[in-house]
Amino acid sequence: GHFLDRLDENQRLPRRERKKLAELEISDYVDYLVEDKKLAPYTVRNNFVSLQNFLDYKGYRTSMRWIGNMPRARGKEGNSKHRWTLEQIKEFFDKADNYRDKAIIALMFQSGMAVNEVCKLNYGHVAKGLDEGELPLVIEMVRDKNDKSFRTCIGADAVKYLKLYLETRQDLTEESPLFTVERSRGSEDDRITGGAIQMRFREMAQGLSYIDLNEGEMNPARPH
Repeated sequence: GHFLDRLDENQRLPRRERKKLAELEISDYVDYLVEDKKLAPYTVRNNFVSLQNFLDYKGYRTSMRWIGNMPRARGKEGNSKHRWTLEQIKEFFDKADNYRDKAIIALMFQSGMAVNEVCKLNYGHVAKGLDEGELPLVIEMVRDKNDKSFRTCIGADAVKYLKLYLETRQDLTEESPLFTVERSRGSEDDRITGGAIQMRFREMAQGLSYIDLNEGEMNPARPH
């Protein structure tokens, strides 16, 4: 609570007087995790992402680029990403059993968006393009890692399943999350999380002949 109060005070200062308070505190936290707790680089970076997501939820944006002591990620045997063929993408897509997941898969493959960017999409990002029948449909966002706007687009497949999914939703506004959690796991208005997408991709990867998915290892078919 005290930390968030300090962040609030910093936010109220004129822009030129503000400090990167969150990043400074996180930098000290990284030193503690590395030097005192002796945690591996991958674990330290995961801790940062969790903290970053919490601060984002509270309305404070942070960036790893300002944390100079963040350890570099090292590759780990069994954690490599899968190199897809078009036939494999189709098989993976066909394992999705609802319009939401099909729309997410098609959108990620066609747009190149990261999982955290997909989670932050609102209905307003696509509403005008969908109403006007735009194809490819252009999506414009601000990228977290550098605070720069970027444009990407999705094609017919993603647009088709996005429309089918949105037809199952009601009372959409410009600020409504584009993708939400399954109704059985929360309110139908709850924004989907990166963890939920990761879990669904892992579930769908189970049983695929070209994916070697072992307990305790990263999913080679993870969204990256």
